[in-house]
Amino acid sequence: MVPMKIRSLKEALRLLGEAHDNELKGGRFPMHSRLKLKGHLHDAKRELRNEAKGTLYRIGKKTAQASKQFAKNASNYAHDRPWALMGVAAMFSVVFGFLLGRKSKD
Repeated sequence: MVPMKIRSLKEALRLLGEAHDNELKGGRFPMHSRLKLKGHLHDAKRELRNEAKGTLYRIGKKTAQASKQFAKNASNYAHDRPWALMGVAAMFSVVFGFLLGRKSKD
């Protein structure tokens, strides 16, 4: 089965093609075709928006779960190896202090 948004977009493109052909022949684009085109484009836009919202919701949910797991793992590591983390923090402090304390050659 073809998803609704695909059918709506295909129908909209078909109607646009008809409009282009009519204009090339010197004719006008009938009002009922304009209304159909507008309806198909509106349906496709609504369905694409809903799909995007669903995708963003799923991505957000997965990101939140991964962040919670990372925080839990970091907390466990800090409780299991506090001296290792203190050593790493001291090393970064020394390096950062060294970089800040350097004099520029101006």
